[in-house]
Amino acid sequence: MIGGGFSLLIIPILENIKPGFWVLSLNNVFLLFISFVILANIALFIGSILGSAFHFFWQFTKFSAVGSLNAVLDFGLFNLLSFIFKVYSGPMLAVFNIFSVAIAMTNSYLMNKFWSFQSQGPVTKKEFTRFFFVSLITISVNTLVVYLLTTSVSAPGGLSKEVWENIAKLVAVPVTLIFNFCGYKFIVFKEDNAHE
Repeated sequence: MIGGGFSLLIIPILENIKPGFWVLSLNNVFLLFISFVILANIALFIGSILGSAFHFFWQFTKFSAVGSLNAVLDFGLFNLLSFIFKVYSGPMLAVFNIFSVAIAMTNSYLMNKFWSFQSQGPVTKKEFTRFFFVSLITISVNTLVVYLLTTSVSAPGGLSKEVWENIAKLVAVPVTLIFNFCGYKFIVFKEDNAHE
């Protein structure tokens, strides 16, 4: 599921930035799909082997797989909106970023709750409030980085505005990944992880 979703969500990114190797065709879509399904399964298999010795490693492998899917969900929606509306900087790009990050983080919450951290309980008001708080901070930081880089800094070295907006999002990813893992593990799902 993760590999297949990843492959389909990468298409709007490729269509927006138009790398020289990419042409939208049924054959290329099929190759993307098969490649990412195989790679995702290999990565999860290796993670499960290492995780049999270190539970934390298997949990982090699943979290990373969900994070990868959510990153491409975020980038895919962001690029799709940017491509459709031809907006590459400014306040409207910030709105696109807030939307795409919010969708990805909601998906992240559900997948991490029930798969990565294997929470047994239902979604509670307290847990969702903690998730909302962590997400609000993460979305704000992510959007601020994207907005400042795309609006205040010109694309260096002749990069296209489409490529530059994606570089801006890439700069925001490490902060988002680290903050989310710590926020989810130690704030949102802290009761579920207390017994480990």
